[in-house]
Parts: sequence; C-alpha cells; structure tokens
Amino acid sequence: MRWRVAFLTGLWLSCGGGGGHILEDGRIYIWNGLEPTDNPAYDHTAIATFYDEDLSTEVVTYIPPGGNKKPLGADNPEYGSQGKLFGGGTRVSLHIRAKENGDPHWEGELTVDGNMTVRVVRILGHESGVLECQVTGG
Repeated sequence: MRWRVAFLTGLWLSCGGGGGHILEDGRIYIWNGLEPTDNPAYDHTAIATFYDEDLSTEVVTYIPPGGNKKPLGADNPEYGSQGKLFGGGTRVSLHIRAKENGDPHWEGELTVDGNMTVRVVRILGHESGVLECQVTGG
C-alpha cells in the first residue's frame, strides 16, 4: 500500500500537480512617456542598458520620447527589431537614464516571467537625478 501512495504522489508531482509555477520566456519593453523637447542635448531620449551574459557585453537600447516603445536589444543586430528573448526566470539588472540635465536615471532588477514593460513616466524635479518608472507584466 505504501508503495502505491509513493508512486501516485510521484506521478502527481511529475504531472504538475505540485502547484509550482513555470516562469515563461519573454521580452522586456521600454515605453518612454517623456515629452520631447527642442534641445537636442536634452531631448528626453531614454537609454536602457543591461549586461548580456550570452554576448558578454553591455547592450544599449535608445527609445525616443513621446510614447515610443521598444524591446531591449532592438538596436543590437544580434537580436534584430524583436529585441532579446529572455529565458523564464532570468534576472536582468536594468539601468535607464534620460537625456536631460542632471542625468536622471532608474535602476532595477527584474525576473522574467513572460513579457514585461518598464514605463518611463517622468523626471522627478529637473536636475534631481531621479527618473520615475513603473514595471508591469511578468
């Protein structure tokens, strides 16, 4: 009888009955909600950077202001316009800065679980160095 219980428990767990959540592959999109300016030196372009272990290099993506959205890595020919597809559970250390006086920036560590979007919302006081971002999805 015990062997039957052990066998059925093992079968139940191997079929996903343990309730564990499998993290899904996904892309990380950056949405730049900052308003454009007339000053090319401070035009509010968002510059998103992460370190790609696969390529052993830092990958930079430029997102124009005014509600534009791009996946991370879209500016890198290695990934093409679709950007990098991260494996489920990958931890990504992300740095975003805006072309603005005071170099406002945001840093965060994301764990990929499907597609995610980081929304660049606003600069908290010019020259403060703080960029407000919101993460959705995943």
